Amino acid sequence: MGHGRDKDAVEVIHKVAKYNGKVSEFTLEELREVEKIGSGNESKKIGTNVKAALQRKFINFDIKPLSATRKLAWSTSLLIIIWDTIPSSPTGKFGRLTSSLRFSISILNASFVSRGANVGDGSMYITYGNQVILAICGIPGSLLVGYLVEITLLGRRGTLSISAILTGVFILASTTARRSNSLLGWNCAYSFTSNIMYGVLYAMTPELFPT
Repeated sequence: MGHGRDKDAVEVIHKVAKYNGKVSEFTLEELREVEKIGSGNESKKIGTNVKAALQRKFINFDIKPLSATRKLAWSTSLLIIIWDTIPSSPTGKFGRLTSSLRFSISILNASFVSRGANVGDGSMYITYGNQVILAICGIPGSLLVGYLVEITLLGRRGTLSISAILTGVFILASTTARRSNSLLGWNCAYSFTSNIMYGVLYAMTPELFPT
């Protein structure tokens, strides 16, 4: 529909109905009828291009409800601060991985070597192999968070606070590593606790905003 393919849209409805053992009597004419917006004696067709779609999305965009009450304004402000101050999100981090990983590893290795650390060969195999290990270590954290937030004494805030503190501790602890395996170990712990932290954030953020 967004591309003006009304006929194809109706066919999709019919196929979905048939797949579910139903019969749809929805017609192309009915679809085109509801696309019209009545305004007194006038009516106009809704635009189907990208610009028109964006206009419909943002015409009623209003951030005032996010600060409608003092408590809601405080909640919104805290969420913005939290998302702005926590370590780089996994989404952004892995999105930049392919372009910056080798450079970042080389800089880190040089830094550790200058302090007498043994970081190994830093080959492509080791670099990406470690990334796989880190990703695997984060999986239990994603599963554990579902249990932790249901514990009365912890809840969402307790789980978030503790996991955020531990994530920071492990990041700082990683600076003491003198060997690549030690660095990997600290980063595995960071991956585990950060996944707990993000698990709470991703669930709690939409819960705190008005529907």
